Amino acid sequence: MLAAIGLILILKQIPHAIGYDFDYEGDFAFAEDQEHNTFTDIVFAMLEPNFLAIAICLISLILMVVWDNKIQV
Repeated sequence: MLAAIGLILILKQIPHAIGYDFDYEGDFAFAEDQEHNTFTDIVFAMLEPNFLAIAICLISLILMVVWDNKIQV
């Protein structure tokens, strides 16, 4: 059950990581307003990517991985 919740949270953040903010506040339900759902939001995000948002996302993920490895050394 915890894995399912984690998967939902990750899927909901993918459009934001690509720069698609149809519903910037977000919704925890799978089916959203105006006949959208989580998967259609990901598809729409892939059609119009925002490269600055992608760069910020990747830099943040790299920093988290590097920071975690530095602390354990």
